[in-house]
Amino acid sequence: MDSKPQYIQVAKNEDSGFTNTLSVSQSSSGLECSFKGGCEYIITASGLAKTLIDKPTANYIEVCGRECPVKASASSSSAAVCELPEVSTIYSDNSLKIKEESNDLRAAKYFHSGDDTKEEMVPFDNDLTRAYKPTMKGGECHVGVEFKEFHVGLLSEVKYLYVSFADKSKIAGDVWFEGSQDGSSYEKLFQVSQNVREGWNSYTWDSSVDYPQYRFYRFRGKTVEACSFGEIKFKGWETIKSSEESYECPVSLTLDGEVRSDYSNTVTYKSTQTPMLTSISPRYGTVTGGTSVTFSGTGFTTTASDVEVIIDGVACPVDTATATSITCTTGSKSGLVLDPTLDINIKSKGKVSTGGLTFTYARFWSQASTWGGLFAPVDGESIAI
Repeated sequence: MDSKPQYIQVAKNEDSGFTNTLSVSQSSSGLECSFKGGCEYIITASGLAKTLIDKPTANYIEVCGRECPVKASASSSSAAVCELPEVSTIYSDNSLKIKEESNDLRAAKYFHSGDDTKEEMVPFDNDLTRAYKPTMKGGECHVGVEFKEFHVGLLSEVKYLYVSFADKSKIAGDVWFEGSQDGSSYEKLFQVSQNVREGWNSYTWDSSVDYPQYRFYRFRGKTVEACSFGEIKFKGWETIKSSEESYECPVSLTLDGEVRSDYSNTVTYKSTQTPMLTSISPRYGTVTGGTSVTFSGTGFTTTASDVEVIIDGVACPVDTATATSITCTTGSKSGLVLDPTLDINIKSKGKVSTGGLTFTYARFWSQASTWGGLFAPVDGESIAI
């Protein structure tokens, strides 16, 4: 299959807007893209782009349940163009470094053994001063999280806080942390031990091959004290449960707050379409620009005009490109940022997986521009930073 954009024909009713039955005509080859996203997805329909841009909360395109942001600069009165989002799977995260670990992984939903929906959020509200008040059912209590459909949470660490407890024996040995794929049948992952204490406790999986992979997680206890958590935190990431080198994502179109049941399509994310960045040289350059930067990796292109490099929101015009390297010259930048960003997009493939590597703009001590055009300080002079 080729990597050309896929065009969808959508019929519009002038009287009732986009509430008609859609007339869909799909490309026979389909759209293939990098797991990092970045490819253009196009829907041809008069006025659709304006509808999506004017009311984005009620009108939008989603791929694998993630928004495909409309590119106003590429769209027109007859076509809406959106940029495919990245797709995180177990394979793409492990092999292509698509998604990074979060120190505070949040789930889609929270649940507990009681009926009070406000109470179920207490262990996850970042308020360390109050504890969850459990409701016992069948001699047990539980509190847990649910990740999105077709997704799992990969966990490297679980932290749990007991604000206080009067009787340690009602907690140690009576609390289990469990995982489930269906929310019904659970597997025990670890037991709260005799070393439990007031304050923060934790359980860590040292190797990524041992990280649990479940859609549902919960703490289950046999006493009120066992489930009285002040806070629960997860370290890890949410991803699609797939270990395949390619993944087919459904595309949905929502208009006026309703998903169009008469519209369907798919996009395929592939490892062979995913360029990988392995190194950057140099890693630093002056804010005045003019630094020649070489990005090395795999799966690039030999057509320099097909490559776009953006560093901290500033274009870095590409000078040369090969299958394993891209060289560009940085533009000037005003001010510095604490968290540098890097985007490399290859027209025929999509975005490059940078693996967290970045180029950093800096003010060099030796440059006069750092000192307002004056000479740099010398030994013995005092400066204020």
